[in-house]
Amino acid sequence: MNSLLLVATTAVAVGDWEDWLVNFGTDQFLYPSWATAQKDACKCTGLICTTTYQPAEGELSYCAAKNWTLQHMPTKDTIYLPGSVSVQGDSMLDDSIIFSMMADKASGYSSSMSLPLRMAYILPHSSTMEAISNWRPLLFSKYFGAVAKANITTTWDAIEALAASHFTNWTAHQPPGIPARTDDYHVIWHSSTSPPVASPFDFLAYGYGSCTAWATLFVDILRSLGIPARVTGSPCWNGGDFQGLVVDNKNVTHCWTGGVQPDGPFGGHYLNNHNWVEYWDTEDKQWNFMNVPVGTSVTKNTGWMCKGYTKEEGCCGGGACGVAMQDHEIFSYTWTMPGEIPEEQVVLGSELKLSNGQPASPLVWAPNLKSPTGEPISHQLRVVNRTSSYRCKQQK
Repeated sequence: MNSLLLVATTAVAVGDWEDWLVNFGTDQFLYPSWATAQKDACKCTGLICTTTYQPAEGELSYCAAKNWTLQHMPTKDTIYLPGSVSVQGDSMLDDSIIFSMMADKASGYSSSMSLPLRMAYILPHSSTMEAISNWRPLLFSKYFGAVAKANITTTWDAIEALAASHFTNWTAHQPPGIPARTDDYHVIWHSSTSPPVASPFDFLAYGYGSCTAWATLFVDILRSLGIPARVTGSPCWNGGDFQGLVVDNKNVTHCWTGGVQPDGPFGGHYLNNHNWVEYWDTEDKQWNFMNVPVGTSVTKNTGWMCKGYTKEEGCCGGGACGVAMQDHEIFSYTWTMPGEIPEEQVVLGSELKLSNGQPASPLVWAPNLKSPTGEPISHQLRVVNRTSSYRCKQQK
């Protein structure tokens, strides 16, 4: 049986979510009492947590979520995370877990998704090693009202409602109890903006972003609403100056390193990549994709990079995804470990190599990303190889 299709069993009245946000955005905000009880019952030693709380079958509980997060997050995040939005929280990790639980309990679609799927693609607070910020409480409080309706019972229903709410107008959405604003502040598309614009709050501060910023923000909004989602993309398209294997075309190396080579130049033409969004569709029971930027109406499984998509054949109607291959793979960023979800071909960042054996990082807009002590940060990445899902099966 497909491990992603096992059914969970949790339900809470949809209207409760607003009560959980009383005093949100002030120093008087407290977690819901049911969440605090679970937090207090969870005791951790290192990366292992135990609890006296007995969750229902399929329930996203605090201690299970904390165990999973501690054991899957990038090593760098186990040392420091920003503070909490509540005096009850130790760090944003508590916010991330408890607001994930809130979305899970209040949504009309969580019960149709397995717990392993929800933990793997809702709990993570980062995708591509972008700057860490405590985005989940604010995104939940601003946008959950768009999907908290009795007729929204699938993840696609929720995505359509979110898009129709003009979510790109940042000031049009406010947490419950916060006065509405009359001024408009729309985030917009602007190409070639990574690395400076990558994290959701980078995007909102600059006011514009290219594909990585759009994909990351939209994935984070979906996760804040309890929808499994992940950033997906190709570090280097197979075409033009970058066609074929690196052993036959040195330009492929330039493409993977943003032109950071002795015979550069940097960025620009050499960043021949694109990122988009995959989300779990509860009706189709599979990962579907959406291109970015996202407007007020949305379509799934289509975009300039993949036309004529079918699950059986891939992208055979045109677009760069259809000719994806070695050295031009398509990856989804993940926190899961190899072998945890049988359907996923997880590749460790430390083991990612081009066909000539050269180490590679999918973060082509930040090829020199290292820790202050010189450790390559991309070694902490994990990706799911999605090439076979997109490549046209009619390709020889």
